[in-house]
Amino acid sequence: KKFLCLIIALCLLCPVGVSALSPSETEIIDDDPTPDVCFSVTGAEGCAGDTVQVKVDLTKNPGIWSAKFNVNFDPSVLKLKDVQNGTVFTNGEFAKSVLDLDGYYIYYAQLDNIGVSNTKTGTILTLTFEILPDAAIGKSSVYLTFDNHGKGWFFSGTNPEIDFTVPDDGDVSAYVTVSEREIVPGDINGDGKVNAVDSNLIKRMITGVMTPNAKEFAAADMNGDGKVNAVDSNLLKRIILGG
Repeated sequence: KKFLCLIIALCLLCPVGVSALSPSETEIIDDDPTPDVCFSVTGAEGCAGDTVQVKVDLTKNPGIWSAKFNVNFDPSVLKLKDVQNGTVFTNGEFAKSVLDLDGYYIYYAQLDNIGVSNTKTGTILTLTFEILPDAAIGKSSVYLTFDNHGKGWFFSGTNPEIDFTVPDDGDVSAYVTVSEREIVPGDINGDGKVNAVDSNLIKRMITGVMTPNAKEFAAADMNGDGKVNAVDSNLLKRIILGG
């Protein structure tokens, strides 16, 4: 029956809602398993528009044949751009799910060989997120969830009747901290560069075509006199030209 779960797992890689195992699929599972599989999540920090990486580590592994978990995040703050398999399972054993699910990603991997177990620990998955340009300053949680505490997914390869589970109090969450970007004189669009794009923006401000927000105004006020005018435009040009 355990291997029937593997077929069901592959179906879960389609872009549908995350669901728990049905009662019929959990009948042979031990009623009082020992919570032996442990994970940790390493957070990140960046500004709106930045790309950051979040790492998921398997910190305790009693000998599993497969692994399946869900990575959850706030899609109004973060956009998942890429995932890279870690070193616990090989790339050939890792099934890459789609990236555009609504606020979650499904990780699934299984050993190529039957009758063996995997006892490796370390990074199991690295996720690359974009912090959305309009993300508010603050912390956004990235956390793992496990269907039925992992029953039926984390089991011994040498004895499939033995289930391992994930403890309720496991360290399976972290934050992506969205920080305020430092205002750099001349960097009006906040992309970390001072170039012709910023020069065009300051011209639009001066002519009234563009109404700047507070950060844009502060970056455009090159001489700090509380005004944005031709003096600031000339100072910005000198920076671009290296003068």
